[in-house]
Amino acid sequence: MIYRPKKISVLMPVYNEEEYIRQAIDDILSQQVGAQIELLVIDGNSMDSTSDIVSKIAEIDPRVKLLHNPHRTVPYALNAGIAAAEGEYIARVDAHASYPSNYLATLLQEMDRSDCDNVGCVIGTVPGGNSMDARSVAVCLASRFGVGNSAFRVGVNEPVFVDTVPFGFYKRHVFDRIGGFDVDLDRNQDDELNSRLLANGGRILLLPKPVITYVARDSYRKLSKMYYQYGLFKPLALVKSGHRPTMRQLVPSVFLIALLLGGIGAIFSNVATLGLLLLILLYVSGASLTWREAVKDRRLPCSAASWGCVLRSLFCMHISYGIGYLKGTFLLLAGRSPTGHVSVNR
Repeated sequence: MIYRPKKISVLMPVYNEEEYIRQAIDDILSQQVGAQIELLVIDGNSMDSTSDIVSKIAEIDPRVKLLHNPHRTVPYALNAGIAAAEGEYIARVDAHASYPSNYLATLLQEMDRSDCDNVGCVIGTVPGGNSMDARSVAVCLASRFGVGNSAFRVGVNEPVFVDTVPFGFYKRHVFDRIGGFDVDLDRNQDDELNSRLLANGGRILLLPKPVITYVARDSYRKLSKMYYQYGLFKPLALVKSGHRPTMRQLVPSVFLIALLLGGIGAIFSNVATLGLLLLILLYVSGASLTWREAVKDRRLPCSAASWGCVLRSLFCMHISYGIGYLKGTFLLLAGRSPTGHVSVNR
């Protein structure tokens, strides 16, 4: 019997990633793994030089293939990649991140050892720039006050079975069994697919190492846009998966409603004013603890300016998510889908 080495198909959906695409491709092609690798870069009609960069690399290295995604959104890109993939394993990666040279090898080894259907690693968030704004955004994306108990963002000390992981390393037959990514979900498509996987008897494992380095958005505008989209599509993802919302998913909307009602009530009632002030005090205290930890770890300087940036980053995250979640809920109640309300891939 002739030994046939394992093959990993790496799927990378991209849109306007000229700044990061070369490094992301280099990371994948430099993986030290005892398996063949093919890298399928699926471009959603980028407006910059992303497609040209990938094409030139593909001309030199046959492991790289450029696919085009006329639908432009991530789930369409992933499904196109799965359809074209030749490997027994599917790795979904992001151009906005970097991967240690043992990344794929560790995932492959752990999948074979534990007989899981999907394995992923913890994310280490780094700033998208050197400005105080960018640094504060990265701090908040990795803080418990910012993202709650999201294990892959705040970290774990040992391998643990979870309900979702970032990106994901799947056995190919998973998609034959449960189908591909839901094209109605421009965001949260990984969560919905992983819910389907669990419902069909699959297991998902999160590893503490190696750590994926994820480059955070570098401005409040981009952060707000991203979290608005997360919130907008979360109700639809929950309905499709048959799950109830968790406390972490509800808190931003509750906080937003409490602020609005408290502000209106404060016009007529001293009790409402006191309640609003208490809510603001609690929120500022949570933000201050996040800032204090960042200063302690030397991720931010000890200054009033850095404290203000942390407070603003957290507020942008939570309010944007809350607005998106409420809008997504109202759209569902009205029998409408949020699809078409967001831009491409970002």
